[in-house]
Amino acid sequence: MSTLTEVEQSITELAELVSQARGLVGSSESIDLNGLTARTQGVCERIAELEPELARRLESRLANLIVELDELASQVGAQHSELSELLNELEPQGPGSGDG
Repeated sequence: MSTLTEVEQSITELAELVSQARGLVGSSESIDLNGLTARTQGVCERIAELEPELARRLESRLANLIVELDELASQVGAQHSELSELLNELEPQGPGSGDG
């Protein structure tokens, strides 16, 4: 069973990963979010192991983390849209649009 201190450390580490991911996406870098998803699930599982009164102490930190995760999701979505638009511009638009 996780202690409050261990869960707080896990939240801090996850927040740092989210911040790093946001920085990479913000500089138009491509990132793999699989590890982040697994870490997020792990933190959630550790929180579920806590006594309810201890888990309530984490409410504000978790609310901040959720905001950061939402921002990351928005950034990734915007990056995906931009890449899709670029790919559409590169694809031939129909018969007779090629060089040939």
